[in-house]
This record gives sequence, C-alpha cells and structure tokens, in this order.
Amino acid sequence: MAQTTTDVNGLYQFTGLVPGDYLIKEQDQAGWTHLSPVTINQDNLTSGQNLTNQDFINTQLGSISGHKYVDADGSLATTGDETGVSGWTITLYNDANHNNVADAGEQVAQTTTDGSGAYQFTGLAPGDYIIKEENKAGWTHLSPVQINQNSLTAGQDLTNQDFVNFKLFEISGHKFEDVNGDDGTPGNTGDDKPWEGVTIFIDANNNQTLDNGELQTTTDANGFWQFTGLDASYAGDKVYEVLPGGSVQTLGSAGYTITGTSGADQDDLDFANFKLFEISGHKFEDINGDDGTPGNTGDDKPWEGVTIFIDANNNQTLDNGELQTTTDANGFWQFTGLDASYAGDKVYEVLPGGSVQTLGSAGYTITGTSGADQDDLDFANFKFFSVSGTKYEDLTGNGKTGDDIPWSHDPVTIYIDINNNHVFDAGDLSTTTGAGGAWSIGGLTLADVGKSIYEVVPDGSEQTGILVQTVDNPGSGGVDIGNDFTNFLPPPGQGLTPGFWKNHIDILNQELGEYHSGWTSKTSFETIFEFQNLNIISGNPSIADALAAKGGGIHHLERSSAAAYLSAAVTAVPDGLGGKPELNFSFSAATSSDPAIISILNLIDANHDHTLQPIEVAGAVRDVLNDTNAPTSNFGETGQPGINDVANAFDAMNNQLHPDASVFLV
Repeated sequence: MAQTTTDVNGLYQFTGLVPGDYLIKEQDQAGWTHLSPVTINQDNLTSGQNLTNQDFINTQLGSISGHKYVDADGSLATTGDETGVSGWTITLYNDANHNNVADAGEQVAQTTTDGSGAYQFTGLAPGDYIIKEENKAGWTHLSPVQINQNSLTAGQDLTNQDFVNFKLFEISGHKFEDVNGDDGTPGNTGDDKPWEGVTIFIDANNNQTLDNGELQTTTDANGFWQFTGLDASYAGDKVYEVLPGGSVQTLGSAGYTITGTSGADQDDLDFANFKLFEISGHKFEDINGDDGTPGNTGDDKPWEGVTIFIDANNNQTLDNGELQTTTDANGFWQFTGLDASYAGDKVYEVLPGGSVQTLGSAGYTITGTSGADQDDLDFANFKFFSVSGTKYEDLTGNGKTGDDIPWSHDPVTIYIDINNNHVFDAGDLSTTTGAGGAWSIGGLTLADVGKSIYEVVPDGSEQTGILVQTVDNPGSGGVDIGNDFTNFLPPPGQGLTPGFWKNHIDILNQELGEYHSGWTSKTSFETIFEFQNLNIISGNPSIADALAAKGGGIHHLERSSAAAYLSAAVTAVPDGLGGKPELNFSFSAATSSDPAIISILNLIDANHDHTLQPIEVAGAVRDVLNDTNAPTSNFGETGQPGINDVANAFDAMNNQLHPDASVFLV
C-alpha cells in the first residue's frame, strides 16, 4: 500500500509497482463531492506497464442562505423596518429540467428559519436551484415567493437569498345608537345600543364619500363591523360610516386613520350616532275651560297662529335665537330634527292675549333621547268671557214683566262679589249701566264662574226681580247674557204695590234660601221668626237699626215683616205648650232718638213694664196679621201658616196705615 498527495497540477503517481491487482482510492474531503468513482479498480497491472489517466474528478460543494423578514411598513423602499421571522419553512428544489418550476420530485431540501429569521442549505453541487418559501395565511409577499438560481457554481456560497413578507392586519369596531347623545364625552357609552345595517367603508381617495370600488361592509346585529386581510396599501386611508339619515354623529365623525403596519390590528374603531327626534302637539281653544281634568278635551277647537317655542335659557320667555313655530289651521305644531342638545329644555306657548291656560301651563320637558319622539304635547287656553244684562224699571211693581222699561235714571252700579260678602268693595269687578240700562263686565276667567252678581240698589227703589245673579260659564270667549235686574220706584209714602209678594213667591223663596240655609216654602213662620238675628244687619246692630233699616237685599224680611220686631226684641218665641226659654228685652226712652219708635215699642209693651216679652211681640204680630185677614189661630204652633200666607200678610202690611204696621212701611 502506498499513499501520495496531488501536486499543484492535481497530478499524483505511484512507481515501482510489480504486476498485480491494485485499488486506487481518493480521500473524502468536506465540501466536495465525487463526480468520478471514489475507487478505481485495476485488476491486471502487467509487468512494466505504465498505467496513466487514472483520474479522480471532484467538484466543490456550494451553499445557499438568506433570511425571512417581515417588513413593518410594507415597502421595500424603506430600510431599517425589517425584522426576522422564525419558524418559516423554506424549500430547495434542484431544477433539473431548467424550467424554473418547482416540479414534483425536484425537492432536495427543506428547512425552517431560526430565531433571527436565517436559513441555509449547504453541500450543494453546482446546478440550477429554486428556493421557495411557504405561503402562510394572513401574510403577503413583498419579495417573490420563489427565487430561481440557475447557475450555482462549484464551491459558491450564495447568500442574501431573502424573502420579505408583510403580515396582513384587520380593523374593526362597532356601530352604536347613542341613546343619550353623550358619547363625545369619554366614559358615557353605557347607554349605547347596537345599530345593525350601517355601511362602513375605507375611503381610498380621501373624499369622505363611499365611491365605486371602495371597500365596504355593513354592521351586524351586534353593531360589529370588520375588514380583514388588509395590506400596507391601506396605510393612511381613513375609515368612515355612511351617515344614517335622520341622525347626527356623536362618535367617530372625524373617521379613523389606518396605521397599516404589518400585523398591527386596530380594534374599537367605534361609531355612534344620535337619532334625531321630533316633538309635536296641538293648540286648542278649550271651550268649556275644563282641559285641566283628564278626558275633558272633546269640546276643544283648533287654534291657529299661536307661537310655540323651545325655551333654551329656561326663562319661560321667547328670546332671540330660540327655536319657534306657529300652529297651523288644525292647531298642529311640530319641531323636527332635534338632537341631544335639546334634552331637558322645555316647550312653552306664547300665551295668546285675553286668555288663560287650561292645559300645558307648566310647559313640557324634552326627554331628548335618541329617536324618542314626543307627541301630544298639547296646549289649551280658555278665552276671557263677559257677563251682561239689562237694568229695568218695573213700572207696576209686579216683577220682571213685559211692561218693564230700560232704566233711564242715574247709572246703577253692577258688581261681581269677589269676596262673597254681599257688599260692593274695592276689588270687586264692577261697571255701571249705560244707555238703555245695558251693562257688561268683561275679562272674566274660569275663577269667576259661580260668583254672585249684585246691583247697588238705587235709593228709593225696591228690587222686584231676581235679587242676585250668578256668573255662568258661557264657553271660551262667550258672553253670559240675561243677567237682568228690575227695580220699582214706589210713590212717596207708599210701600210695595198690593199683591207683589203673592206674585213673587220665587223672590221670597230666593231670599229665604240664600241667607237662611234649609228654609223652603214649607218653612214655618215660627222658624222664620226664631232665626231672625241682628247679626245680619250691617253696622252695629241695635233695636233702632233693626226697626229703621233701609235698603234692599238682605234687609227685605227685616223691613217687610213682623220678623223685624222679633229681630229687635227676642231670639226665640214659645214653640207651643212647654215652649222655649223666654228672653225679655228692656227698653227706655234712650233706646232710640226717634219718638215714633219709642211709641211703637210702648204699643207693643202691653203691661207697660218697659220690657218686651215674647208673648207681647207675638200678640203684636198676631194683631197685624188679623188686620190682613191672615189665619193666626195656630201661630207659634205646629200647622202654622205657609209661605203663601206670609206673602199675603207682607203685601197687606206694606200697603196699610195700621199703627202697628207703620214701622214696616218702606
């Protein structure tokens, strides 16, 4: 066995060999491969034979290496933004048929990138190679997916065979209905509701409008939207929504800029809108003035041309710049397209002159939540009304009849008794009769309904008609008519004409019922006497006041009947056998400065003890009634005369000169 090394020309030689069989073998060296057999068999070296051209042919192996990078901005033109990606599969093919296609069966090696993204194939014989990276979902190639190396030479170490990729990203968010309209303030999204079916788009040409070809999607039932698989070409674009009609944006109005860096998803790109709302109602004239009670609007009439306004500064007054409208022919009003800025404001009307509100006086508060319309915000007003009537002169003293004529004397004061004291006071609404006796009081409101209407009885006259009228509700803007008063001017020295009280039982009943609760036409004479009381005579009551009382109204019974004596003398009369306790009244010359009154008292005082006892007063009354032929047998007991008997007696007493009745004359 012999061993040698090749010279600089690659030549080797073994000499001095005897004939025989020989094996020639070259050593294996790393990085090389054999193109000829590694062993040459020479079985028949003969004597003296010089065997040449026993050559070994080798080629030096090469390598291919590179990196797998992710490019942050997706542009190969920029540098310094590439990062190695580990675990990426790289496959090597020997393109034996030189067609630059990785054909089946041509794969010679496969590796994965290390922590720095590097890969390497070593021990490669010269030839044509294809290097190919794997395709991974969610990534796109910035460099070719396949590198064709057609001429790897012997011993060549081919480096920088790099693959550069961009990791696709996604953007997503939600579309909300902003119920309270406050999403513009951080932390106020708790009231939001999902909004389905809204279009979200990527604005490729930056005109804030969805154009043909631009990427778009619609929100799902949860309001969610998403764009996936986006590459660097979307960097810098903006995402907008197609604004739903009838709404305003409260979140996302400026759009969202896509950062567009590799693998950088953007979430929570939310849009929120507040649905515009409307408020509406009607303006009514409240005919009966009862709209303040639910269910009483059936009488209402539309009121056109009334101003309705939204009170922005809460001063209940229409100011410059505040939103306003006017009611139409149907009384309808409406504000549309309102946003959350109106929440909490109130709606009022500009009160029409000459009216009072019966509905909506407190205004209506705007709730101001998204899409929440408010209807039936109604206002109703009752127009001021008036009362009217005529003052008549009763020529015959028989009450209001066809022979009456309009009052032609001094004007008479007619008043509404505001404080219900039956006296004309400051503060009472009043007027005076005009030509023809007509009178009217206007500007009345519902508060005046039910008030009493009186006249200030002209001196020297007696009321012969209804003593008191009542303010009735004639309806919004109406006139309560027919509130007439009638007076008789008796001749000097004469009382009411015969038959007046008999023909006007209604007046007697009215007075009894008005001032003495519970009295009726069946009320006993005894009861009438019993309840007469000096307290109903104005001023400081005295016997003289009672006997000399003048004027109308409340003093009719005191002047016109024997009850005046009873008012002055006692508070009770015997009620049959057993009777009630007596109350005697003592008098003297000092009781009155009027000698006539003292004379009358002396006439009544039958036993001349200067004390009026009930029996003496009853006797005087019975004497008067006897003179008028009125039945008196049961006076003071059960079954006494009725009101017709009383009326007959009053009529008789008012037209006699009987000494005991003279005090009753007008």
